[in-house]
Amino acid sequence: MQNMKRWLAAMLSGILLLTPCTIFADDEAAETAVPQSSEATETETAAPQSGEKAAAYVKAVVDFLGLYARYEDVTRESLYEAGLTAALKADPSLYEVVMRGILASIDENSVYFTKEEAQQFLAELSDQFAGIGIVSQTVDNRVYIQSVMADGPAQRAGLLPGDLIERINGMDVSGLSADETLALLRGAAATLVEIDVYRVDTGESLHFSMYRETIFTPSVQYAVKEQNGQKVFYIRVSAFNDETSGEFKAAMQAADAQSIKKIIVDVRGNGGGVLEEAIKMAEMFLPPGALITTEDHKVALFNQVYKSQNSRNPDYETVVLIDGKSASASEVFAAALRENDKAILIGETSYGKGTVQYFKPLKDGAAMKYTTAYYLTPRGNNIHKVGIVPDAVVENGYVPVDMADYHEFSYGTVYRWGDQGEDVKTAKELLSLLGIYKGEIDDVFDTELDLAVRYFQRITGLYSYGTLDITTQIQLWNRVKEAKKVVDEQLNAALSNLAPEE
Repeated sequence: MQNMKRWLAAMLSGILLLTPCTIFADDEAAETAVPQSSEATETETAAPQSGEKAAAYVKAVVDFLGLYARYEDVTRESLYEAGLTAALKADPSLYEVVMRGILASIDENSVYFTKEEAQQFLAELSDQFAGIGIVSQTVDNRVYIQSVMADGPAQRAGLLPGDLIERINGMDVSGLSADETLALLRGAAATLVEIDVYRVDTGESLHFSMYRETIFTPSVQYAVKEQNGQKVFYIRVSAFNDETSGEFKAAMQAADAQSIKKIIVDVRGNGGGVLEEAIKMAEMFLPPGALITTEDHKVALFNQVYKSQNSRNPDYETVVLIDGKSASASEVFAAALRENDKAILIGETSYGKGTVQYFKPLKDGAAMKYTTAYYLTPRGNNIHKVGIVPDAVVENGYVPVDMADYHEFSYGTVYRWGDQGEDVKTAKELLSLLGIYKGEIDDVFDTELDLAVRYFQRITGLYSYGTLDITTQIQLWNRVKEAKKVVDEQLNAALSNLAPEE
């Protein structure tokens, strides 16, 4: 009987020793590890060749060992840490790959920056940087040009809002974030950058070459508009950088100096930026203690509430213009004013970026930008991937160009740089109408017109040599005749709301 007990104990021990082992005989086994006999062949346990297969293989091994390894300090986390440390010691160049992978796994707004990229990102948050003069936005993991800065390299070269950026200096940027794409566009002033875009409106693939320049980008512009005998103060906010609230305060002081209380704030196409700047702007319209926004963190202890520190109760009558490209800080500002009954919103449903990112410098000069919280509107709404529906949904319209407003080409003279004539002025007017020429409208064939003509010739399939020949004149006249002008119905609606007909 005693011998029988010893025999059973030996058999049980042998069975247990065979259990906590696994075989990865093919790709499917790498995804679902199944404990089997330890008698695995060398072929069956060979490491997979692709990175994706290797990652699945490692995950299966870590999951298995984290469950079956005997020691208490052996966990999935400790195994991953040990493997990652060993890999980085063996090949330090993997550090950047690892960091980008970690940040990208959080969400599309979390990014790892190299030292150079971090410097460029911080420069972007100021009013000055070296680049080509565009604002971009990510839609469905593709980077589009959201707006083109006036008289910048991008505008002079012919890039347009809505263009999809495909390659920069020959590098395919599909899959990169807007921040990563913009980092490739930034660089030292006077350096060349090559850009390939897909023009969604026409279905064309286009190539552009331009030199980076130091770009000064005031984010606030304003003007006084007349409507039905009343003055309305119009303020355009194109971005939220470190100087925006100061620039906006100067605009509001200009309105106060003229005793204008009817205000339009236009944040259409504004993809956001520094959250604190939007909060400071909102304070200028809100009474003391009014709730502006709340940062909703994973750990409630870190939640932060922003309230107006204004010492007075402003009495402006305000409209905020928004559209599908108004995002992040723009949405914070718009929601704060509407939900405190200080403005109505006109336009189209906003983008819906309701997350807050934190910028964290690292010791080697690199940095991380990662999502830390949702922001909530004053009434507790989370608009992430939802957007803000305006009080009045208004779409802009389009009307044909009235060609009677322009002098038609004589179609008898060829013009080059340095020439003068009425046809030259017509070319400038028509190219300006198409958004290609941004210079002074006169009858002198200058360098800016030369560049504009070259671009127009390139996009219409003509020989691009900068000469305003007869064929180019015919093409330009016909192109404008077929074009349509945007009618800003959204702005018109805002003006009518603030200054209706009596």
